[in-house]
Amino acid sequence: MIQGSIYYGCAFVSLPAGRIAETYGATRVFGAMVAVGCLLCLVSPVAAQASTSLFVALRVMQGVAVGGLFPALNTLLVKWIPSEEISKVFSITHTGINLGSVTCMALAGWLCEMEWLGGWPLPFYMVGAAGLVWYALWFLLVHPTPEEHPRITQKELQYILDGRRRAGVIAALPYLLSCLVSVGWGHVIGYLTAAHILTTRRIRQLSTGIVECDAHASVTLLVVCVCIGTCNYTGHFSSMQDLSPTFCGTLMGFVSIFSSLSGMAGPLVTGLIINENQTLGAWRSVFITSAIVSIVCSTTYILFTPVQRQHWDTAASELS
Repeated sequence: MIQGSIYYGCAFVSLPAGRIAETYGATRVFGAMVAVGCLLCLVSPVAAQASTSLFVALRVMQGVAVGGLFPALNTLLVKWIPSEEISKVFSITHTGINLGSVTCMALAGWLCEMEWLGGWPLPFYMVGAAGLVWYALWFLLVHPTPEEHPRITQKELQYILDGRRRAGVIAALPYLLSCLVSVGWGHVIGYLTAAHILTTRRIRQLSTGIVECDAHASVTLLVVCVCIGTCNYTGHFSSMQDLSPTFCGTLMGFVSIFSSLSGMAGPLVTGLIINENQTLGAWRSVFITSAIVSIVCSTTYILFTPVQRQHWDTAASELS
C-alpha cells in the first residue's frame, strides 16, 4: 500500500494538471508542483513516526503534488524546443531523472547509517531541501516562452519559432524503428530455431525465466531491459507534441492517468501473484505478466498511433 500510494494521487491530478498548465502557464505549474512535493517530503518523517495511515495519506498528497509534472513539462517544452529536437531533449531530460534516482538511492543508504537525526529521516530532508533550492533557481531562470526571455538573442528566437512551424515525423522515428526491430528479432529467433543454427535450449536462455538460478544473469538481463526501455521516452513523450502542440499537456495528462493506474496496480498484482509464496515460479509469473502487458501496449502503439498533427488541433490554433 505504501509503495503504490503515491500513484493514487498522480492518477487524480494528471489530466487537470495538463489543462491547467496549458491555460495558466507550464512554468508556474511545474515549479509549484515541485515546491509542494518537496515540502511534503520534508514532513514525511514526522508523518511516518506518527502513524502508517498518516504517512500513506501524505504519500497520496505527494502524488497529487507531482502528478502533473510530465504534462506540464510537455506543455513547456513544446514552446521552447523545435520539433526535430524534441526526442533528443526528452532523452536528456530522462537521463537526468535516472541519474537523480541513482544518486538519491546511493546517498540514501549512506545517510541511513548515520546517527544524526536518527539516520533514516535524512534522505527525506536531503531530497526536500535540494528540491527547494532547485525551485529557487527555476523561479529565477526559467521563462514561460522564448518571447518572454530577457536574454535570448534574435537569432535563437527565430530558430525556435521556425522550428515550431516545421512539422514532421522525425521525433517518432527512433521509437517506431525500435519497435519494428523488436518484432523483427522475433522472426530472427524463429529462423535460427527452424534452421537449427541455435538449439532451443540456447535460445530459451535469452529469457530471465530460464536463468532463474543465476542471480547475476537475471540482474544483467533486467538492467538491459530497463536500459532498452528508456528508448520509449523519445517516442510516446514526443508523440503528444506531434499530435497536438496546443493540447499536448492535456494529452500527457490522459497518458499519465494510465501510467499512474499501472503504478497502483503493479504492487497489488505482484502481491496477489506472490501471495507470500516467494518461489521462482511465482516470480516467473510476475515477469511473464509484465512482458504480456508490454507486448500488447507496444503493438497497439505501432498499429494505431499517428504522428501527424491532428485537424482538431489546427482548428483550435486558428480560433485562438
